[in-house]
Amino acid sequence: MDKLLTFIRQFTTHKLVDVTDVQKVGREYYLTPPAMRALARRIGHRPIIAGTLLGIEQGDSIKPSLTLLDMLVASNAKRVVVNEKAEWLTICGRPPMFSSIVEKEGDPKPGELVLILNKQKECLGYGKVGDEKGRKGPIIHLYYDIGDFLRRERNTRARPMAHRRR
Repeated sequence: MDKLLTFIRQFTTHKLVDVTDVQKVGREYYLTPPAMRALARRIGHRPIIAGTLLGIEQGDSIKPSLTLLDMLVASNAKRVVVNEKAEWLTICGRPPMFSSIVEKEGDPKPGELVLILNKQKECLGYGKVGDEKGRKGPIIHLYYDIGDFLRRERNTRARPMAHRRR
Protein backbone atom coordinates (compact mmCIF):
# COMPACT_ATOMS: atom_id res chain seq x y z
CA MET A 1 0.00 0.00 0.00
CA ASP A 2 2.91 2.30 0.74
CA LYS A 3 4.15 2.20 -2.86
CA LEU A 4 0.78 3.33 -4.19
CA LEU A 5 0.46 6.16 -1.67
CA THR A 6 4.06 7.25 -2.32
CA PHE A 7 3.33 7.40 -6.05
CA ILE A 8 0.20 9.52 -5.48
CA ARG A 9 2.04 11.88 -3.09
CA GLN A 10 4.55 12.69 -5.83
CA PHE A 11 1.73 14.47 -7.70
CA THR A 12 -0.61 15.83 -5.05
CA THR A 13 -1.22 16.26 -1.32
CA HIS A 14 -4.95 15.69 -1.92
CA LYS A 15 -6.30 12.45 -0.41
CA LEU A 16 -7.10 10.56 -3.59
CA VAL A 17 -8.11 7.14 -2.26
CA ASP A 18 -9.14 5.77 1.09
CA VAL A 19 -6.67 3.07 2.12
CA THR A 20 -9.51 0.88 3.39
CA ASP A 21 -10.97 0.76 -0.14
CA VAL A 22 -7.70 -0.39 -1.76
CA GLN A 23 -6.98 -4.10 -2.08
CA LYS A 24 -3.74 -5.66 -3.27
CA VAL A 25 -4.04 -8.80 -5.41
CA GLY A 26 -0.61 -10.14 -6.33
CA ARG A 27 1.30 -7.10 -7.65
CA GLU A 28 -1.85 -5.18 -8.58
CA TYR A 29 -3.71 -2.54 -6.55
CA TYR A 30 -7.49 -2.29 -6.93
CA LEU A 31 -10.08 0.20 -5.72
CA THR A 32 -12.61 -2.25 -4.30
CA PRO A 33 -16.12 -1.26 -3.14
CA PRO A 34 -17.12 -2.60 0.32
CA ALA A 35 -19.84 -4.82 -1.18
CA MET A 36 -17.28 -6.52 -3.43
CA ARG A 37 -14.89 -7.09 -0.51
CA ALA A 38 -17.74 -8.61 1.53
CA LEU A 39 -18.67 -10.90 -1.37
CA ALA A 40 -15.05 -12.05 -1.76
CA ARG A 41 -14.90 -12.89 1.97
CA ARG A 42 -18.16 -14.83 1.72
CA ILE A 43 -16.96 -16.84 -1.30
CA GLY A 44 -13.73 -17.68 0.46
CA HIS A 45 -11.44 -17.69 -2.58
CA ARG A 46 -8.68 -15.24 -3.36
CA PRO A 47 -9.87 -12.92 -6.16
CA ILE A 48 -8.08 -12.62 -9.48
CA ILE A 49 -9.46 -9.13 -10.12
CA ALA A 50 -11.02 -7.02 -7.38
CA GLY A 51 -12.56 -3.79 -8.70
CA THR A 52 -10.97 -0.88 -10.54
CA LEU A 53 -7.26 -1.29 -11.30
CA LEU A 54 -5.16 1.54 -9.87
CA GLY A 55 -1.69 0.30 -10.71
CA ILE A 56 0.82 -2.53 -10.87
CA GLU A 57 4.00 -2.84 -8.81
CA GLN A 58 7.18 -2.75 -10.87
CA GLY A 59 10.24 -3.01 -8.68
CA ASP A 60 10.24 -0.14 -6.20
CA SER A 61 7.52 1.87 -7.93
CA ILE A 62 4.05 1.67 -9.44
CA LYS A 63 2.97 1.64 -13.06
CA PRO A 64 -0.32 3.55 -12.81
CA SER A 65 -3.49 2.68 -14.65
CA LEU A 66 -5.25 5.25 -16.80
CA THR A 67 -7.97 5.35 -14.14
CA LEU A 68 -5.45 6.44 -11.49
CA LEU A 69 -4.05 9.09 -13.83
CA ASP A 70 -7.59 10.38 -14.47
CA MET A 71 -8.17 10.51 -10.70
CA LEU A 72 -4.99 12.57 -10.35
CA VAL A 73 -6.21 14.96 -13.07
CA ALA A 74 -9.39 15.54 -11.04
CA SER A 75 -7.28 16.50 -8.01
CA ASN A 76 -4.87 19.41 -7.66
CA ALA A 77 -1.96 17.45 -9.16
CA LYS A 78 1.02 19.10 -10.81
CA ARG A 79 0.46 19.22 -14.56
CA VAL A 80 1.44 20.74 -17.86
CA VAL A 81 -0.78 21.33 -20.87
CA VAL A 82 0.71 20.82 -24.33
CA ASN A 83 -0.36 22.03 -27.78
CA GLU A 84 -1.97 19.83 -30.48
CA LYS A 85 1.28 18.84 -32.18
CA ALA A 86 2.89 17.78 -28.91
CA GLU A 87 -0.30 15.94 -27.96
CA TRP A 88 0.09 13.57 -30.91
CA LEU A 89 3.83 13.21 -30.41
CA THR A 90 3.32 12.38 -26.72
CA ILE A 91 0.81 9.65 -27.60
CA CYS A 92 3.44 8.26 -30.00
CA GLY A 93 5.96 8.12 -27.13
CA ARG A 94 7.89 11.33 -27.82
CA PRO A 95 8.59 13.63 -24.85
CA PRO A 96 7.14 17.17 -24.90
CA MET A 97 9.54 19.99 -25.75
CA PHE A 98 9.68 23.28 -23.86
CA SER A 99 8.13 25.19 -26.77
CA SER A 100 5.06 22.90 -26.83
CA ILE A 101 3.98 23.60 -23.24
CA VAL A 102 1.16 26.14 -23.24
CA GLU A 103 0.26 26.06 -19.53
CA LYS A 104 1.66 24.85 -16.18
CA GLU A 105 -0.41 24.18 -13.07
CA GLY A 106 0.78 23.38 -9.56
CA ASP A 107 4.22 24.95 -10.12
CA PRO A 108 6.14 21.82 -11.22
CA LYS A 109 9.87 22.05 -10.50
CA PRO A 110 12.79 20.18 -12.11
CA GLY A 111 12.99 16.61 -10.82
CA GLU A 112 9.28 16.35 -9.95
CA LEU A 113 6.71 14.12 -11.61
CA VAL A 114 4.03 15.92 -13.61
CA LEU A 115 0.92 14.92 -15.54
CA ILE A 116 0.85 15.75 -19.25
CA LEU A 117 -2.54 16.95 -20.48
CA ASN A 118 -3.96 18.12 -23.78
CA LYS A 119 -5.95 21.37 -24.09
CA GLN A 120 -9.17 19.50 -23.25
CA LYS A 121 -7.57 18.49 -19.90
CA GLU A 122 -7.36 14.81 -20.87
CA CYS A 123 -4.39 12.93 -19.47
CA LEU A 124 -1.83 11.83 -22.07
CA GLY A 125 0.69 10.44 -19.61
CA TYR A 126 3.23 11.56 -17.04
CA GLY A 127 6.92 12.22 -16.76
CA LYS A 128 9.68 13.92 -14.81
CA VAL A 129 10.38 17.61 -15.33
CA GLY A 130 13.87 18.28 -16.65
CA ASP A 131 15.99 21.41 -16.34
CA GLU A 132 14.60 24.27 -18.46
CA LYS A 133 17.70 26.44 -18.64
CA GLY A 134 19.02 26.80 -22.18
CA ARG A 135 17.63 23.50 -23.42
CA LYS A 136 16.08 22.88 -26.78
CA GLY A 137 15.49 19.18 -26.04
CA PRO A 138 12.71 17.55 -24.04
CA ILE A 139 11.60 19.42 -20.96
CA ILE A 140 9.70 16.41 -19.64
CA HIS A 141 11.23 12.95 -19.61
CA LEU A 142 8.28 10.73 -20.49
CA TYR A 143 7.68 7.76 -18.16
CA TYR A 144 4.30 6.64 -19.46
CA ASP A 145 1.89 7.69 -22.21
CA ILE A 146 -1.52 6.46 -23.34
CA GLY A 147 -0.10 5.04 -26.58
CA ASP A 148 2.05 2.55 -24.65
CA PHE A 149 -0.62 -0.16 -24.72
CA LEU A 150 -1.04 0.06 -28.49
CA ARG A 151 2.70 -0.14 -29.08
CA ARG A 152 2.97 -3.22 -26.85
CA GLU A 153 -0.01 -4.88 -28.59
CA ARG A 154 1.52 -4.29 -32.01
CA ASN A 155 4.67 -6.15 -30.93
CA THR A 156 2.79 -9.17 -29.52
CA ARG A 157 0.22 -9.63 -32.29
CA ALA A 158 -0.08 -13.29 -33.23
CA ARG A 159 0.95 -14.33 -36.73
CA PRO A 160 -1.25 -16.72 -38.72
CA MET A 161 -0.19 -20.30 -38.18
CA ALA A 162 1.03 -22.22 -41.23
CA HIS A 163 -0.94 -25.36 -40.42
CA ARG A 164 -4.24 -23.46 -40.52
CA ARG A 165 -3.73 -22.52 -44.18
CA ARG A 166 -3.82 -26.12 -45.39
